[in-house]
Formats: sequence, C-alpha cells, structure tokens
Amino acid sequence: MMKLSHPAYSDKPLIAYILGIIALVFNNLKLLDLLLLFQKYIFKNNFIKIINYHGNNPDFEKNFELHLQILAKHFEAVDEIYLNNFFSAKIGKKKKPGIIISFDDGIITNYKIAKPLLEKYKLTGWFFIPSEIVNIEPKKQEKYAKSHQINYEYLKFTERIFMNETEITELSKNHVIGSHTVSHYRFENNDSKEKLLYEIKDSKTMIEKIINKKVICFCWVGGEISHYTHDAMKIIIDSGYTYSFMTKSGLIRLNSNKMMLHRTNIEDYFNLSLLKLHLSGIMDLMYYFQRKKVNSIVS
Repeated sequence: MMKLSHPAYSDKPLIAYILGIIALVFNNLKLLDLLLLFQKYIFKNNFIKIINYHGNNPDFEKNFELHLQILAKHFEAVDEIYLNNFFSAKIGKKKKPGIIISFDDGIITNYKIAKPLLEKYKLTGWFFIPSEIVNIEPKKQEKYAKSHQINYEYLKFTERIFMNETEITELSKNHVIGSHTVSHYRFENNDSKEKLLYEIKDSKTMIEKIINKKVICFCWVGGEISHYTHDAMKIIIDSGYTYSFMTKSGLIRLNSNKMMLHRTNIEDYFNLSLLKLHLSGIMDLMYYFQRKKVNSIVS
C-alpha cells in the first residue's frame, strides 16, 4: 500500500494520517482537481509552484513517473531564463502556470532516475548540491550521509550515495544546479561570519568551478524555523545569489521576494491523491503563519 505519511510530520503521525485521509477523500470527490482549476483561474496562471524532492527511491520509480505526468499536464517547465523573465514581467499570458521541480542533497538516484524521466516529459530539474559531496570517497559516503542528516537508507546502489563531478556537470547542461551549503549545514543563530561565508559563499565558488557556470540559486537546509537566520540571509545576498529557496509552501507571484521563495515538500512515494493535495494550495494555507514567521526572521 502506498504511504500516506508526510516527512514534515514524521514526529506527528496523527497529523500525517489525517493529511492522507483528507487527500483520499478530496480526490475521490474530485475536489482536488477543482482546487487546481480554481487556483489557476484566480491567479490567471500567472504564478509558479515550487516543489522539492530528495533522493529517488528505485522502488517508487514508476510512481515518480506518474508524478511527472501530472506535473506536465498542469504546469509548464521553468528554467533560470523563465524565472528571470517571470520576475521581469517579460512573460505574457500563459496557458499553464510554471513549475520548479527541485531535488535536494545530490543523491546519485537523482541522476540515474530523475534526469531521464524529467527529460522524457520535457521538464527541468533544479538540483541543490552540498558542494563537498564530490570529495567524499565512496566507502566513506554512508558515514557522511548519516552524520550530516541526509537520508540514504532506501538506496539500492551499493557503489556510492552521491553524484560525482561528471554527473553534476552533465546535469547542468539541461537543468539547473544550485548550492545547498558546503556540508548540508543547518544554520544556527550563533554561527560565526567565517562559518557562514564558508557554507554559503564558498559553496557557490566550488559548484561554479565544477560546472563552469554561474550559480545564482541557494537553497536552505532543513525546514525547521530555528534554522533560518537573519545573518545567514545577509551572507546569501552579499555572496551574489539571485534567488534563495526555503520550504514553507507558498506560490511564487510577481511581487514575491526573490530571496524568500518557498517550496512545497513532496516525496516520490506520495500517492497521487497526496500529490494533488500538495499542489492544490491547501498546504500553502497550512503553512501561512510559519511562512510569515520565517520571512520576518530573515528580513
């Protein structure tokens, strides 16, 4: 049976269960499809939805492909040029809103599974990489992932957990590569300036050297409110990033702050009802106050 749980509520099984039941009931009543249509109508397709996955579990490859089919049906792919034009109001009336499909942590299955499927459906992936993973020896990667709070237990590949420089460079040809700090680091209020510069600015430099392209996107690690800080945001801005991605679920509009772009967390094991629930705007409402609090903290 497909899981109903949501990783953000792993410590709150009752909430996760309720979300799953709501998704099933609403989907059976066709309410989720109506909400998707209503969202498009209200905003006249003039918005971008950002979602984020982590690694791709080989056991859910077919389910992930179903996700992409739904995303391709309801949205159009967004790359960096599209995003720049969106905020410059250079994109005219659209038949469908935009979708940014992002992946965190640089897991090798993003390259082996997500990349070919994204390209099959003409979708763009945004891959946020902790830059030092390319320097971790394969035999040491499991220990590294465990000590840096990176989920890896589902992997079926035994040789390594993370992508290497060649794979990241190959991804950068048709997809977007961004920073996810150097070491998958969750910021703290007492971080030194040196630590922040290392995790934010040095990560940018390291990835740019790998892909030989400018990196303009930064993605915060962890969705916990306590790991968003004003000092970190200042260094992100000063380091030359154009966009900063967070994870408190909200639509991107023309007046959205480019440094506070909120994603909706989705995983490849979500059944299609749960996927539609997360696309429908319900999660945006659930996270409204958390989103406002995070924006206030980093401002």
